[in-house]
Amino acid sequence: MKRSEKILAFVIAFALFLKFMNIPGGSALLVWASFFLGVIYYPFGFAFLNGIPLRNIFTKSSYNGLSPFRIAASIGTSMAMSALCFGLLYRFQYWPGGNNLLLAGTVPLLAALVIAYRKKSGELFYRMVITRGAVLVSLGIVLLLTPPSVIERIQYRHYPRYLEARKMLRADPGNLELQKKEELEFMRMTLDPTAFAQWEEMRKEREPSPLLLQAWTEGVMNCSIEFYRKGRYVFTGSSSREEGVFAIRDSIINLDRNNIGNLGTSLKMVVRSVRVGDISNGGFRSYLLQLDRNNQVIQGSVVFRVTVDNRQMRY
Repeated sequence: MKRSEKILAFVIAFALFLKFMNIPGGSALLVWASFFLGVIYYPFGFAFLNGIPLRNIFTKSSYNGLSPFRIAASIGTSMAMSALCFGLLYRFQYWPGGNNLLLAGTVPLLAALVIAYRKKSGELFYRMVITRGAVLVSLGIVLLLTPPSVIERIQYRHYPRYLEARKMLRADPGNLELQKKEELEFMRMTLDPTAFAQWEEMRKEREPSPLLLQAWTEGVMNCSIEFYRKGRYVFTGSSSREEGVFAIRDSIINLDRNNIGNLGTSLKMVVRSVRVGDISNGGFRSYLLQLDRNNQVIQGSVVFRVTVDNRQMRY
């Protein structure tokens, strides 16, 4: 397992180099290498620290000469080393809980390191604890004393816009707009200009369009029609839902079909303000009225009362 440990340690160092140079693949490589190294340390660390080959861990004779205290100390030390490996991974990946893992690994491993140093024994176990514990404890202490923002400034030193987006999101992690901004700046940083333009276009298509106009029927029929900024409308009836497209020309809404929701609707609609009672009592209300081919209001047709009108708003 020593060879595997050295290989994984080298891979982790190489992954960190890729990550801090913002080369794709660094994070994935770091995750896998750290995971396997953590597994080597625990649950197999007790055998690793005592020089027991992996193929012999279930052989009783492999533990001859090892006291129960030594086995317990090996298990505790290996758990601390594994916790430190995962703590390092979480901190470099900016995942929550990194400091807790670092503390859970650094404190007991530091105690094991002090005990092993005071023993001053040439036994393999103590030498393994001192050499590996010194490296891991040093890294753990350095990361515990280093705020995440410092690591971010080093990694994203050439991308101030992304750094600013992460800073704002860290101050208000529940803000959806800041989450979108952080994602936007991350994609701008990692993609080439052509790929980023394509991604941004796809993102805009996926995002819901702002509501332009909403109107409801009055009376016993509980139906609504909503018009969205990108030229799409949605009709919702008591037992049906229909979608289509529309266009506005000279303040007239032109629909892609008539008889929406079996209400006998026409192909054209217009918003008109209608006086309701006295101005002091009711004033004017906006209604969505149906027009014929000559753009005249169709008398007796279904009327929608406008409840939302954002046509003057800019997006």
